[in-house]
Amino acid sequence: MAALGEELQRLLTDGGYRLAAKDVAGRLRSEYRPEAAARIIAELVG
Repeated sequence: MAALGEELQRLLTDGGYRLAAKDVAGRLRSEYRPEAAARIIAELVG
């Protein structure tokens, strides 16, 4: 359980994650269609 807390803390404080989230948000805004959002999310997961 401590490892999960550490990972969550890193996720919330690491600037790299923040930048990546901003990038994804920008891409989703520029292509605001459900199929585009699904494609972008699939790219990130795959």
